[in-house]
Amino acid sequence: MELALCEVSELGDAIAQLHALQTALHAHMLAFIAEYDRRQAWREDGCTSMADWLVARLNVARRTAKDLIAIAHRLRGQPELSAALADGELSLDQARAASQLPDVDPVEVAAKTAAQLEAEVRANRHVDRKEDLERRRQRSLRWWWDDDAGLLNLRGRLPDVEGQRLVTALERAANQAPPDPVSGLFEPFESRCADALCDLAGQQLVADPDVDRATVVIHIDAKTGLGELESGLPLSKAVCEQCACDGRIQWVFHGDHVGVGRTTRQVPKWLERLVRRRDRHCQFPGCDRTRWLQVHHIVHWTNGGPTILENLCLLCSHHHRWLHQRDGRIPSIVPPRLRPEVRDRLLDPRPISVAFRS
Repeated sequence: MELALCEVSELGDAIAQLHALQTALHAHMLAFIAEYDRRQAWREDGCTSMADWLVARLNVARRTAKDLIAIAHRLRGQPELSAALADGELSLDQARAASQLPDVDPVEVAAKTAAQLEAEVRANRHVDRKEDLERRRQRSLRWWWDDDAGLLNLRGRLPDVEGQRLVTALERAANQAPPDPVSGLFEPFESRCADALCDLAGQQLVADPDVDRATVVIHIDAKTGLGELESGLPLSKAVCEQCACDGRIQWVFHGDHVGVGRTTRQVPKWLERLVRRRDRHCQFPGCDRTRWLQVHHIVHWTNGGPTILENLCLLCSHHHRWLHQRDGRIPSIVPPRLRPEVRDRLLDPRPISVAFRS
């Protein structure tokens, strides 16, 4: 293998040069992202934001898409920083932080680490009325399942006062929790806070008058007794038996062409649960909304489409409306592969010094 014959200095130089090339490519890509977003060209593909478009088109994580868009718009008004990034003088992390600082000199920025620049960003923040409103706007709560661990992960952001209210409620409930009756020991504080949050959720569900939507649904195999949540997380037989003691049971049979066929256009609740269990989120490319979803006939009812599982999918209200204003078909967006001529011009498998000796 040719790389094995290279000197260490050649390998190190190649890594540094390829990183400089990567930053230059980032600078150009960010400029294109800012202009594409300015024109709102993503609307032509049915997306609701530039972030949605990047997720669908490039198959990147949403946090990566949002980060690229934020940097792109900041650099649009700072041409000197953008030029330094394009010349490989700054890393993307340096540019990310420096673009949030006022009146920066690219030469001074290049002499500082990304960590130092991020510390300056934090030190220069001043909270005003506009910042208060922005904190309120950015409140969020997201969750995702860790199938391997069998746990639900939570990640949220709350504005100052609301955040402190939640912390106070959880700490109060955790501190009042009694010790284990057998061992006499207390559960870890973090575990008691988790129990307190679950208790708050349970109280809300009990008070909800809509039984259909305020029910925790568990799919149980009648033969094995094993089950899973609507998220797909598997449950032990013991947990299923415990839930079955005081739960409402509805039998649903799985198989080919599950549904009600052409008897009705309306999707019954049991069939809707199967669709939600399978799809989890909006099926439009780039959209990962999990709330306010609607069941869509892939082949429309008026065109002979049956109300069966294979002909149904979940869509958010925006994309459901967008599809029905067009041909009703969900577009297939596949990230483009690197074209050979682009690869030949930009990427050589050998270290830089070796390539130039050839």
